[in-house]
Amino acid sequence: MLSAGAEGLRAVAQPCSLTVLVPVVFAAIAARGRWAAVGGALLAGVFGGWVYVAGWYQPGDGAEQLSGVVMLAGLVGLVVATWRELAVPPAATAAIAAGVTLIATTWWRPCVGPELGAMLTRAPGNPWSQLLPTAAFMTGMLVPVLVVGLLATLWPLPTRVAGPVTAGGAVVAGVLAGAVALGHRDAVVSELVRLTLG
Repeated sequence: MLSAGAEGLRAVAQPCSLTVLVPVVFAAIAARGRWAAVGGALLAGVFGGWVYVAGWYQPGDGAEQLSGVVMLAGLVGLVVATWRELAVPPAATAAIAAGVTLIATTWWRPCVGPELGAMLTRAPGNPWSQLLPTAAFMTGMLVPVLVVGLLATLWPLPTRVAGPVTAGGAVVAGVLAGAVALGHRDAVVSELVRLTLG
């Protein structure tokens, strides 16, 4: 478990993790680091990572483009809700962050290290046995989301600063979601892998 978590933490620095980290981290920023969003993102990240490890998700034609459109809609919803300071229930914030994260995990093409490789090898025979190792790995990889929540708790931004930060976070994530919506996910992933391999 500890080694899986450590490998996930190391994956934060790998460009091939960015298709997950960019939209999820900036969705958390768009939600102003609310812990409901952080919790929703972490739970969905663990579930989405486990689905990936188990090999249960096989994207069909047009599915990824549609997922990019859905993610854009979720990001816009977060921005509108936070910018206008709407009284959005924590459950709704968590659900939007979870949706963004779950979609992002379907775009993931990880750099496979020893721990993740072992999970992928063992999962087809018994996917339930890989739930806890996958949870440790994904929690490690999503540490930046926890950092966003911690920073927002310790140093909450004033309203005049929080609005632009919220919008900026959504724009950065929206660029990636827009690229996927336009059918360029493979090009994005290939470029990230190229950067990883040097």
